[in-house]
Amino acid sequence: MNLLRETYAFTAIYLFLQALPAYGVLIHQYSFNESSGETVFIDSIGGENAELINSGFAQVGDNGSVTLDGGTRRSYIDIPTATIQNSESISIELWATNNSHRNNSRIFELGSSKTERITWHWAGYRNSESYFQAVGFDKNGSTSYDVYEKTTDALELGTEYHFTLTLEDIGNDLRVSIFLDSVLVSTNLLTNSDISDLEIDQFTLGYDSFYGSSASSSSYNELRIHNHALTQEQITQNYQYGSGVVPEPSTYALIFGVVAFCAVMRLRHQSSIDERK
Repeated sequence: MNLLRETYAFTAIYLFLQALPAYGVLIHQYSFNESSGETVFIDSIGGENAELINSGFAQVGDNGSVTLDGGTRRSYIDIPTATIQNSESISIELWATNNSHRNNSRIFELGSSKTERITWHWAGYRNSESYFQAVGFDKNGSTSYDVYEKTTDALELGTEYHFTLTLEDIGNDLRVSIFLDSVLVSTNLLTNSDISDLEIDQFTLGYDSFYGSSASSSSYNELRIHNHALTQEQITQNYQYGSGVVPEPSTYALIFGVVAFCAVMRLRHQSSIDERK
């Protein structure tokens, strides 16, 4: 009987542990709500703090966000990459606002400087009046993107958007998906690829490794990094909750957690009774 009870208990614990990764683990969170004059942004989850570069051309503490002015000195935010370099799957969520259309200005750039990288643009230049918002994925350092998505209209100035990028390991392939305000913009499967192809050694907000592009004039409210690919349901939930609110673990994870706890407590209680007999 003891063996049977132990089997039940460990099965419940196993199911609980399996349920948690299904929801995802938030490994970094930057709220950018530091006081004016601060140049270090606290990572409240992982402890890997970010840094404001060229701080004289940015405003911190502006309604709970940091604003880059898009000046010639290119102020930007440098995010540590140590814990995401070797990840199999990741998700990046960002609440941000574009303040001015500037040629090819970046929302963020992730990867290895001018070679393997993912770039998400606020706007790309097509002619004197028309802009578009685009995402590029380049895994081999060429001048052309392996994945390139764009919309025909620019994002509205002064409006905060919720951006989500997921990189999901699918066997020997990598699924790249982008969401805008929880709506799937595109998804692409890159064969014989993984996150290591990016050789991630830099992650920046508002910075362009190609100096021919304009500096970003934008505001950043919150950044979250997860160590797996968020589902559509989770992205929608996060968008609805908004920045500053991290949803609780899924109902299934909580149920399995309660079951595991009850099973362990019952096992301990019964074991104590058996010892007294």
